[in-house]
Amino acid sequence: MIDIQLAQARIIEKIRQTEEEWVLRSILKLLDIEGDLEKEEWQQGSSSSLNRAYGEDEPDYEKMSLKEPNPDYNRMKDA
Repeated sequence: MIDIQLAQARIIEKIRQTEEEWVLRSILKLLDIEGDLEKEEWQQGSSSSLNRAYGEDEPDYEKMSLKEPNPDYNRMKDA
């Protein structure tokens, strides 16, 4: 019978030791987590870019609310 904890420890150690991207990509595909990691990378990249776009002294726009509508705003319908 296989000692699951020992097998997991050996697998994790081998993964840590490898520097071959194709091996890691194969493991990700096998474990069906490749898409999840790619999505996380995109989200982290987007967040990082957004953080660089605004200065530290600027307000947190997510928490701001619209206080007065812009009367000159013309929303395009069915563009």
